Amino acid sequence: MNIGIDIDGVLADSVTQWLNVMNKYFGQNKKYEELYTYRFEKVYNVTWEEMDRFFRTNQEILLSNLSPIPNSVSAVKKLKIWGHKIYLVTARPRQYQHLTTKWLKEHQVEYDQLIMTDFQCKADYCQELQLKVFIDDSLDNAMAIASRGIKVFLYNAPYNQGHFPDNLQILRKNSWSEILTEVKKMR
Repeated sequence: MNIGIDIDGVLADSVTQWLNVMNKYFGQNKKYEELYTYRFEKVYNVTWEEMDRFFRTNQEILLSNLSPIPNSVSAVKKLKIWGHKIYLVTARPRQYQHLTTKWLKEHQVEYDQLIMTDFQCKADYCQELQLKVFIDDSLDNAMAIASRGIKVFLYNAPYNQGHFPDNLQILRKNSWSEILTEVKKMR
């Protein structure tokens, strides 16, 4: 089965790193639980342009020294052992492919292909790859991908709360263990 996996917030604990750097940059002390939306400019009460500038000027530090999400690496390894094809589909800019592949290698993440969408719609790529399952932490991405008939496991986080239509195949999951259990049912 073809399985797609996001990197930031699903494999890599990026949001914790981003939070630390955003707090210093904006002179605030936000906690992870306060991230009620992926639109971080709303959380920090700054303009979209200010947040965009922050991400563009700090991209390298934001993508370095990231810890893996607990059990993510071993879970992906298990998916590979079970015979699944793993496609890592991230919105990261292509210019940071070297940092991304370096991190994946350092943490021994097994995958078949890395796709960096450069902030383009992931749903198009997921459909083109004929994915059966996608794992993401963005509610917006989950809804767009699920609307293409792809089952989505939404990795639960404070910033992805909200409702999604019942007719979409989106299942909220709290851990990689829960995700593996669901994938096992699909075999």
